[in-house]
Amino acid sequence: MSGLSPATDGLRLETKTRESMEGTPSSIPRILRPLSPGLSETDTSWDTPDLPSAVPRGVEATASPLRPVPLGSFRRSAIGMSRQRPSRGASSLPPSIQLTPRVKHTYRYSNTASTVKSVTVADLFGAIGTIGIATNSSVQPWASSFKLATLHVWPASSSSSASNVVVEWAAGSVAQVPDDARDVTLPEGITVSRGLSFTPPPQSLAGFWITDTDASSVMFAIQAPVGSVVDLVVHYTLSNVFVPAPIAAATVSIGTPYYLALDGASSNTYIPLGLPTTH
Repeated sequence: MSGLSPATDGLRLETKTRESMEGTPSSIPRILRPLSPGLSETDTSWDTPDLPSAVPRGVEATASPLRPVPLGSFRRSAIGMSRQRPSRGASSLPPSIQLTPRVKHTYRYSNTASTVKSVTVADLFGAIGTIGIATNSSVQPWASSFKLATLHVWPASSSSSASNVVVEWAAGSVAQVPDDARDVTLPEGITVSRGLSFTPPPQSLAGFWITDTDASSVMFAIQAPVGSVVDLVVHYTLSNVFVPAPIAAATVSIGTPYYLALDGASSNTYIPLGLPTTH
C-alpha cells in the first residue's frame, strides 16, 4: 500500500495472502504497532501476537513500519496534558471570604440597684467595647453591628419582697411580639441553683442584626435583685463599612479602652466585671 496520509504516518497497513487448506486465497488487514528501539524491520520476534480466534486459518498479517516511534513519548505527552487540566471542583480564582472580623463573646455584669433599667442600641455598643478619643469627653465604639444571643441571670438572694427577675424584649419596627416578661420571685432564704436564660423572640428588635441607625431604640428592659450576676452573650462585627457614633463619657483618657455599663454610662447600674470601665 502506498500514499500514506499524515494521520497514519509511521504505520503501514499491509495484507499478505496465503493459500488456505481448501486452496482459496483469503486475506485480512491488520494495523500493527511501530518498531521498538533496537529492533530491525526484518526481526519478526517483536510483534507476533496470536491472532484472534475469529481470524480464518491460513491468514497471516505482517507489518512494515516506516520508522520506529518510542512508546514512552506518547506516555510523557499524556502525563503532561493531564497535569495541565484543573482538578474537578477546583477554582482558578480566589474564593469569596468574609473580610469584616466577627466575634462572639460573653460579658459579665453585676448590678447595684434593683430598679428596672432600659438598655438601648447605643448602650450595647458601649458595653461591647470602646476606646477614648477625646479627654474627659467621648469614647468610640469599635463594633459596627451586633446581634444578641442570650441573657443569663443568676439572681442574688434578698429579704425584700421585690426579689424578682424580669427581662422584657422590645418589639421590632415591622412585626410585634407578645407581652412576654418573665418574673421569678425568690422566697426569703431561698437561692436559685442555676441561672435563668432569656433568648430574644424571633420578631423582637434584639432578634436581628443591629447597627446604630437608631441608637436611642430600646432593646430590652431588665430588673434583678441587687448583686445579681448577668451574662450577655453577643455576636458582633468590628468596624469596617459601618462606624457608630461616639458616646459621651465624663472620665476618659485618649487611647484607653473602656467597656461601659450594660445600661449605659449615664445610668451605670450593671457594671462589667474584670474589664476597665468609665462613666
